[in-house]
Amino acid sequence: MYAEHWVHNLSPFLWEIAPGIGVRWYGLAYFIAFVLAFFLFKRWTKEGWLNLNNGQITDFVMCLALGTVVGGRLGYCFFYAWQLLKADPFFVLRVWEGGMSSHGGILGLMVAVWWFAKRRKLDFWRLGDAVALAAPLGVVFGRLANFINGELWGRPSTVPWAVIFPASGDFQPRHPYPIYAALLEGAAVWALGMFLKYTKKKEPGGVMWGVIFSYCLMRTITEFFREPDGGKYWMWNLTQGQWFTILLFVVAVLIFLQRKTRSSPQKPNRFQLRRK
Repeated sequence: MYAEHWVHNLSPFLWEIAPGIGVRWYGLAYFIAFVLAFFLFKRWTKEGWLNLNNGQITDFVMCLALGTVVGGRLGYCFFYAWQLLKADPFFVLRVWEGGMSSHGGILGLMVAVWWFAKRRKLDFWRLGDAVALAAPLGVVFGRLANFINGELWGRPSTVPWAVIFPASGDFQPRHPYPIYAALLEGAAVWALGMFLKYTKKKEPGGVMWGVIFSYCLMRTITEFFREPDGGKYWMWNLTQGQWFTILLFVVAVLIFLQRKTRSSPQKPNRFQLRRK
């Protein structure tokens, strides 16, 4: 019945030294993403769009890597594996067993930007722009690694490009959700960010807001093709990932409006005008 659909048989290892030990595609994706961010930051500094020296760029990338990994791991443990964490608190340290949360990674990334900007007395919003413009490329590599790992499979489908993921346990052809996510959450959001950077003259923070809002939109759309975690839907038949994305969107909107309110010039009231 499903003979026309490809059965996923890719190895999660680029190089497996021993059973279960080696260089994994997922780890390599993180490495490539941060190396690429390093060179992008250097290029944007030469363009004058980012104001960092070589030492600061290196420190910044290291800070971002730490924030992403710590945030992603803690997010996974608290959002998706709470019962495992309660039974064994050291589960949080066993990163080799897998388990990262994209929403936790985003939170860790933003905390890292805030901390670095405050410590080095730099413009948080411009640093946020740079990170927001580099991060979607990390999403591309990360989601492609998810696909290679045969995880985060989509909902059952019979579209010609559907894939059978043996790890799902039912051998039904399913949407290749990680590919959709790489294209929409990653490549499309990055393209929009680049458009904002090179065609629109905006104050610091403009690129960041555009990337965050577009990511929330794309993530909400792609989640309709993803099998919910544990096969369970939340309220209104939305997935856990969709609700976290909605929460991220609401928080971003509140911060955006607050900043706009603070930065907009206040109009003098009638009493002030009369006194003049």
